[in-house]
Amino acid sequence: MLRLGAWAALVLLLAAVSSGAKVFALSRQEQLLDKALCDATQRLVGKCYDNDELAVAALKGKGTAAASIPKNSAVDIFTELSVRSPRDVALKYDRIEITRDKLHLQGVTDAAQNVDKIVSGLRASRCFGDARSGGARKRSLDGKFEFTIDSDLTCDTGEKPAGRG
Repeated sequence: MLRLGAWAALVLLLAAVSSGAKVFALSRQEQLLDKALCDATQRLVGKCYDNDELAVAALKGKGTAAASIPKNSAVDIFTELSVRSPRDVALKYDRIEITRDKLHLQGVTDAAQNVDKIVSGLRASRCFGDARSGGARKRSLDGKFEFTIDSDLTCDTGEKPAGRG
């Protein structure tokens, strides 16, 4: 019986030593991960964060210069413009200006009512929901209509604009 008790005590001692070693190893690994997170956030946002929730918030741009990075690129906006432009309307965009928060279009079409069709097509997008016509002017040279359309960009939500797929 004494021998059995000695073996049981040895097993418990080994279990305690094994658990202690695992706790030490995990604690060391956690310190290394915290240091790596601190180094990464120091390089990216200029401040050390050892709390992962604060680091994620900082990297997403809350309260930092990263907040000014648009979620959608000009290519995304151009793609959305292409998708939302009516197919049954002859039009030519002479100027497309895409800024951080605005879209400005200048173009030519065959009829004044086509401008309304273009604006309606753009308003179907969550990106150009407030599209508005600056008017259409008939050219005397060829009878075509010059138009301008302006819109605030409203799709800067992190989601990509709709594609053709």
